[in-house]
Amino acid sequence: MEYEVTIKKSVGSCDSELFKEMVKRGDLQATKIKDAVGNKYLFTGYADCEVKANGKKFNVTYYATDDGFISSGSEIFKKSVEAYMSYNKRCKVESKTTENGTTFKAVPILGENNEE
Repeated sequence: MEYEVTIKKSVGSCDSELFKEMVKRGDLQATKIKDAVGNKYLFTGYADCEVKANGKKFNVTYYATDDGFISSGSEIFKKSVEAYMSYNKRCKVESKTTENGTTFKAVPILGENNEE
């Protein structure tokens, strides 16, 4: 199976030599966003990537958390992580059905110790 990942932009813990080595070796396993709904995560970084697999090309963002990686192509989810990661990192992954389908957001958890 042909599988190639190109990092376009990396932030936080994904902006590291270790993350780049994981990508190069194909060791990047991630939970799909729909399977992360309802869970709380400590977000430590993210990387916008272009993936080529089996002759197809698509863009996906990988999010580093305290429980591994989450992958999503949702721009709304990415904007919510970007908005809250710098000062309130622990978030709950939520989904909402809209007329255009399902969308996902990272919702900050207030009152919890967000650094653990």
